[in-house]
Amino acid sequence: EVDIEKQGAFKVGHSEELKDFLGMRIFRYVDGEYRCATVDMCDYIQMIVKAYEELWPNTKVVPKYTAATDELRYETETVTPVNRVQKMIGMLLWLSRCARPDIAHAISRLGSRVSKWDDKCEAQLKHLVGYLLHTQDYRLVMRMHKDEKPEDIEAILHTDADLPSSGKAQTGWLLFLRGKLGSLLPVAWSSKRQPITADSTFASEIIAAHTGVREALTLGLLMHEYVTGAEAPLRLCVDNSSVLSNAKRGVNDTSGATAKALNLRMGLLKDLVTYGLISVEHVVSKENRSNLFTKCLGRLDIERERELAGIEAIKTGQPTSSGDNPQAGVARSSTTRRSERRSLRRARAACAALYGNPLPTPRQSNKVRSRPEPKPTRAMKKSMKALKRANVTLSQDANPEPVVVTPDQVEDAGHPSRGPRGSRIFRRSGPRSPPEESIAVVEEASLVGLSQAFYQGCSCPACWQ
Repeated sequence: EVDIEKQGAFKVGHSEELKDFLGMRIFRYVDGEYRCATVDMCDYIQMIVKAYEELWPNTKVVPKYTAATDELRYETETVTPVNRVQKMIGMLLWLSRCARPDIAHAISRLGSRVSKWDDKCEAQLKHLVGYLLHTQDYRLVMRMHKDEKPEDIEAILHTDADLPSSGKAQTGWLLFLRGKLGSLLPVAWSSKRQPITADSTFASEIIAAHTGVREALTLGLLMHEYVTGAEAPLRLCVDNSSVLSNAKRGVNDTSGATAKALNLRMGLLKDLVTYGLISVEHVVSKENRSNLFTKCLGRLDIERERELAGIEAIKTGQPTSSGDNPQAGVARSSTTRRSERRSLRRARAACAALYGNPLPTPRQSNKVRSRPEPKPTRAMKKSMKALKRANVTLSQDANPEPVVVTPDQVEDAGHPSRGPRGSRIFRRSGPRSPPEESIAVVEEASLVGLSQAFYQGCSCPACWQ
């Protein structure tokens, strides 16, 4: 123990590995060739959803695939901030800054509308909470390869901007450490509205690059020196070629009305390049990891951007909030559970179509359920009538002999333009083109067997397509 008189009024004990801090749970585990550390806030997300349901008792939260659908760029009258809105925005901001960069853009737009709150803001807040409910099993993952050398780690800063049709653009940047063997460690990120209105894509990209460098330069250089033990410039990656050339030159005579503001920013970037503190490079837009912070993305795009930002779903065998090790905290992701439920629904539907009786539910699995005879459908009745017109007789014995149906008999019965092709329980086997002699064998004296015989015995091109 430490002497309290020498250390002051606070008692200082033994230090240990950090596991819990203000709603965050830190887990460390091994995933194949990578050593991983995750920031898990699943319990905090459940707290947010519960708080929203308590503050908005008449609103039902529905899972959503995207974080936002409207950027809320229109102007409205200023109103008095509501306490419940301020509470939700504060909780969402803390979640975004700690473990969920995928909601940074959505919460940035909502945060700027607290004093101008309206019904559209209410709808976007509900949508965002629904997205968190849908992705509550996702968390931030930092991966380091076992064979990665410290000198191969480099600090990289990706910046991006979204130029809207009206209003001010949105700036987004992501600072991370990356190695040659696939190591990826997200360090810091941000999404905020630009201070001045940009009149071109080039202007918005310059402002975004300047903002990212100003806020992440010190942290990036410090992290790189701490990991590698050597000094190296921070790699600034942008997806605009004009920014790449003007940042090295430091001035642009065609900036228009914003020439002074842009030239000052470009001058700072040029000086940092000259002194060896940053290096400006070009990155393809699809590989820019800061796209997540500048615009509303669709379902497929946000899944790709989440992976680029280091956000992954909980996999089987990984530690979760229910335990401190992979053995005690085994959990399945929400995606895995949805896939299993979808497969079970398909199996029950197929069983119901074949036998008229779905698979038993888990509560009914111990009960003995009888299978009734399948009811004849409209298509099956038409098949039976067509076979009767073709003078096909079937035996009703317990073990009937196979019945052969030839194409001539089917043609005599008429073309089955409305036959059983649309039924889900029939599947055609054999070649795709009609053979010279198409023969079908009915193995059961039932309506299903009649329909199969009629369908497989037809050699017309329409049925074989």
